[in-house]
Amino acid sequence: MYDQALRYVEEGLKEAQRTSSQKYVAMGWALRSKIAAQLRDSDTAGVELQRAFTLADQLQSPSLLYPIAYDLGQWHESTGKEREAATWYGKAKATIEQMATAVEDEALHSTFLQSALVQEIHGHAARFGGRKL
Repeated sequence: MYDQALRYVEEGLKEAQRTSSQKYVAMGWALRSKIAAQLRDSDTAGVELQRAFTLADQLQSPSLLYPIAYDLGQWHESTGKEREAATWYGKAKATIEQMATAVEDEALHSTFLQSALVQEIHGHAARFGGRKL
């Protein structure tokens, strides 16, 4: 099952690289990280996430940054690095707040802030927020 998923991600990455679709390259690396995590290859998962975040940051793409930062927080938490996890959860939350302030439509603003992923990120950020960084 994961082999097939990895093949699809690799095909997508090749196409994204061929067409210089950097946003999709970052997304592909993030997906490759999720597959590596499922295969219990924690080191590869962390490397792929960091690559994805670095590219998303270079692209200045907040819609990519906050979920990848959250995934990095989860990765660090799973490896026992709570201080780093708190930092990444904070980055994800800060990016969400930045995005939310740019949305003028109240319904859209509310829908974004109430989305499951945003709520999950806020929960993790709150849980780690009281810890000394």
